Amino acid sequence: MIGDYMQILGGDCYSDYPSAIGEMIRDYHDQDAAICMFMAHSPMFSAFDMRFVPQDNLLQERLRNECFRFLQTRDNVKFCHGGNIHVRSITKPLVFVEDDPGTDDKIEVGGSEPGWIVEGSERHGLIEYGQGWVGGRAGTIGNWFLPRKPDTAIITTL
Repeated sequence: MIGDYMQILGGDCYSDYPSAIGEMIRDYHDQDAAICMFMAHSPMFSAFDMRFVPQDNLLQERLRNECFRFLQTRDNVKFCHGGNIHVRSITKPLVFVEDDPGTDDKIEVGGSEPGWIVEGSERHGLIEYGQGWVGGRAGTIGNWFLPRKPDTAIITTL
């Protein structure tokens, strides 16, 4: 099962992130982290799958499904983010709290329809919910996630 705690992985996201997820999947002891990675960056699945994941469609599908199921059934998920965020197949409303220590920045994402919940980008500083936009400052760190000790950002159900 996916661990509750995720923390930012340092380094350049396009060079360090793929190798890190590849190592986690190969090691299997940290496969929960790999599930988180797959969920969080669905648009990049094909590139990362082909380079760093055993080309096993059943394995890849299981990773995705387990992550979706985890997020749908957990009441609280510790979460730090950077760059872009893609979360699919979440049916509960979520509250997104920024990972900027010393500030009260918070983005609330509401609604009850399943599907795309939140997509964040440091380029436009907006959070997208469904077909609409909610104002907010997205992350500027540009790195990714690992299950480590709790940090400052939280995603929790409303």
